[in-house]
Amino acid sequence: MSVSQKPGTRGRAGKAAQDESSRTRRDARASAAPGPAAARAGGAPLPHFGYVHLLNAIADYAKSARCENDLDRLVVLERMRQEFETEPETLLSRGFDKAYRQVVEGV
Repeated sequence: MSVSQKPGTRGRAGKAAQDESSRTRRDARASAAPGPAAARAGGAPLPHFGYVHLLNAIADYAKSARCENDLDRLVVLERMRQEFETEPETLLSRGFDKAYRQVVEGV
């Protein structure tokens, strides 16, 4: 009896099938749930930024604000959405409110 025919052991065919199965599951997970490295429809990668980047961007925008209405929370949120080319939910999850309060409200 060869190694691949012994009960309880896998031969080369069994190992290849397992590898293919693992690869298929990984591919399915990657396509079902996009992660941070997923590409957008245009092919550009998702932007990588965090709280510090938002803080600096809001501070730069606040310096160039022409009036108090330019510093309204929704106006600043929209401006950051355009600058970071992402959804408002992403900005909020990465600390927009905290950065906004620190820069605009001085908290």
